[in-house]
Amino acid sequence: MESIEPSQWIVDLTDRAAYLRGRYLTSFAQCEFLLADLSVKIDNRFRYSLEKRVSAAKTMAESNGALNQYAEDLVPLLDHLTTWSERRHWLAHGFLTFISDKKGNHLFEFRRYVQEDGGKLVLMTWQATIDDLQDAADAINRYCAAFVKLHELIYRDKSLNSGDGRSQRIAIELINLPFLRAGGSADEYRTGIERAIAKGWLWRHESGVYVRFTATGAELFA
Repeated sequence: MESIEPSQWIVDLTDRAAYLRGRYLTSFAQCEFLLADLSVKIDNRFRYSLEKRVSAAKTMAESNGALNQYAEDLVPLLDHLTTWSERRHWLAHGFLTFISDKKGNHLFEFRRYVQEDGGKLVLMTWQATIDDLQDAADAINRYCAAFVKLHELIYRDKSLNSGDGRSQRIAIELINLPFLRAGGSADEYRTGIERAIAKGWLWRHESGVYVRFTATGAELFA
């Protein structure tokens, strides 16, 4: 049977959806890790589930807790974190299909199984346009930026970095979100980052989730 190649606009939309999916999941993962890192560094305990990490951080923000001075900013962020979880499940575990009509209207459909009370498995679907995915990625990126900024303050105040160089890390969301919101494209962003690395201005961790200025790069702002 002869295969049918999809139209270029479908390929482009699907590539964009995959990119936005990654942006969303990366932002969520950044916040998950920071909660775990705080827990380990402050009370030397690792909580596996997100719910336990949030609960531990709220306890630290109580009147006699180690993070009480940050409670006004920290607690609202913690309360809001779980609201991103449901969409995160769809983006992390959902099977993605593309639906369009003759007029060019489109939908991305995500499919995943959910186990109901009693053990019954139900196939669920969630549909979104590319604009929906863009809005979701932008929203959680803004949230992540605020989350990272607060944690940087906590790390400095509490001397949690202990000279390990983490205070020099720049989360990648703090670079790509302002760039994209200013009108830059994903390709332009990647080209700019690669050029800065090639010039020796930036060093990028192998995970791709943060960068650091090199001594040469720092001199550009001296």
